[in-house]
Amino acid sequence: MLDWKSLLEPYKKPLLEDLDGLLRIPSVKNVETVSDQAPFGQGIADTLQYMLDLGDRDGFTSKNIQGYAGRISLGQGTESLVILSHLDVVPADPTNGKPSPSFLKSKMANLLLEVLLMTRDRLSWPTMPSKS
Repeated sequence: MLDWKSLLEPYKKPLLEDLDGLLRIPSVKNVETVSDQAPFGQGIADTLQYMLDLGDRDGFTSKNIQGYAGRISLGQGTESLVILSHLDVVPADPTNGKPSPSFLKSKMANLLLEVLLMTRDRLSWPTMPSKS
């Protein structure tokens, strides 16, 4: 049986650094900063570009789709691996405009859950039984 913890340990620090960078961007809609390149405001545009830059850095091909979405892909041909995600979150603390601890925790929890689900699917981990 594979020792996943040991296998993933060399990637822990860079992954946490990337996650920290992502969590520091206030990815909330801001109508005051909407533009053609940032249809949901500059914070969401910055978040999208951050992720696309990470994809480029790691050898993927990325494309910004008019500020509405992004695509990070690998390889060529007729088959694709598609992972859908979102990067916008609830607004920050309205009293000071800064991300509150719950803002960061919520954003981190959502991101980690998506990473776990993506990893499970990629590695063919067993799925949870459905509630039927």
